Amino acid sequence: MAYTVLARASESPQYISNTHCFVIFYEALKIIMSCSNFKHLGGPTALALVVFYIVSECSHGGDPHHSVRYGVDTSFPMQNHKVSTNYPWLHHNLVSQNNTTPEKYRNMKLQPLGNRQQFFEDFMTGCREYHNNRSSCDEEEEKRIGMNMVQPRSVKNYTKTGFQKIRAPEALYQRVREFWEQNKDKEEPELWFEGSIFTNFWESPSYVVSTEDSNLPGSENLSEEIWNATKGLIEDWTGQNLRPSSLYGVRIYKEGAVLSPHVDRLPLVSSGILNVAQDVDEDWPLEVIGHDGIAHNITMQPGDLVLYESHSILHGRPFPLKGRFFANVFIHFEPIGDHSEINIDSEVGSQRDASYILEDTKDNLMEYYDDTHQTNSGISVEAHSAAYYGDVERLSSIAEEDREQLYQEDENGWQPIHEGARSGSIDVVEMLINHDVDINSLTREGGSPLYYAVNLHGHEHPMVSLLERQGAFFSGPEF
Repeated sequence: MAYTVLARASESPQYISNTHCFVIFYEALKIIMSCSNFKHLGGPTALALVVFYIVSECSHGGDPHHSVRYGVDTSFPMQNHKVSTNYPWLHHNLVSQNNTTPEKYRNMKLQPLGNRQQFFEDFMTGCREYHNNRSSCDEEEEKRIGMNMVQPRSVKNYTKTGFQKIRAPEALYQRVREFWEQNKDKEEPELWFEGSIFTNFWESPSYVVSTEDSNLPGSENLSEEIWNATKGLIEDWTGQNLRPSSLYGVRIYKEGAVLSPHVDRLPLVSSGILNVAQDVDEDWPLEVIGHDGIAHNITMQPGDLVLYESHSILHGRPFPLKGRFFANVFIHFEPIGDHSEINIDSEVGSQRDASYILEDTKDNLMEYYDDTHQTNSGISVEAHSAAYYGDVERLSSIAEEDREQLYQEDENGWQPIHEGARSGSIDVVEMLINHDVDINSLTREGGSPLYYAVNLHGHEHPMVSLLERQGAFFSGPEF
């Protein structure tokens, strides 16, 4: 009996907390002791072996380096809408002789983490109750799962494992840490769109200290310094020339925070997470599904820098944060060619022409992006998609056929000009300016095109210069 459990557990690495261990132990003990054929199960010997297995797992105190192997759809739904419910304490896993595994469990991997399905259902219930709108949460969850399925197989990978933990350059860490110490009491709540399920903000709000807020001491040139200090590291790791695509600032998570496993939307491709500061009772692991298909839980200390291929590596923090806060900076780059290529200063072109999208899957991926860019209200957002992808030819056709789409707001108040600024496509924004769009229009959360350009690309990006020459003003979300 216990040998069956051990064998199946080894098939199915990584993180079993003490709570999970106690759940497994309690449920297995209940089943064994309540069985009328206790002797058939192996009696005291069977019980002793089950206890030995569970204690051997739990005795590591949740050490993420202790190998408990599992893959997708175990800690949290990733590519399916449910996780494994094939628990070690179920009868077919406890009995090895003359036992038939029920049909529903025959192709289901062992679930070593306890009742994660109930955890996920509670997570979704929290979203639905907060928004008083079941459909918006379910639609966003559908998009998350779809993206997790479609994008990783449609893009190039540049490293063997997909992730690596290193120490950040000490000068960089000290610079960011100083900024944090000066401004940690000035955190602002982060706004999430309706139905967003990437974090349980309804239960544990996240906060931001913007590195682009000129009113904060130490913010001057900080984003550029972060990009400059990490660019070479990630280029060496990936073997690619890179350009910045996004840097949001210091994001702070609080007690109970959970981050749904996901892949980042393009052009967030080659990325890094810098741990700035934390006050936790136990490690809060970053779970990634490596290129080997196995879950790896990466713990971080202040000054650690995790490099990861965020466009293809499923990543999240599906176990609730136990502690007061956890502060990170997220740094994203876009590949523009390998080191043998000379021209690394080209302007941002159409997303459809990006070298990191596999040619034979490009149409399917772009079609998926188009489909998921539709709004719940039924508003046509074809122009938004074209602006986001930097597709000037398509946007020009839309302008001839239905000019009003150039000024159309989606359900979050975004216009194509915001998407163009976010994508960094100079040609798109120039074309929209020539069609008299309002370069100072605000999204529902209060962000102007210049705000998104600065926060995603930095002050030195040509997009920022273009908007500023046109008289654009900087307006961030109104918290």
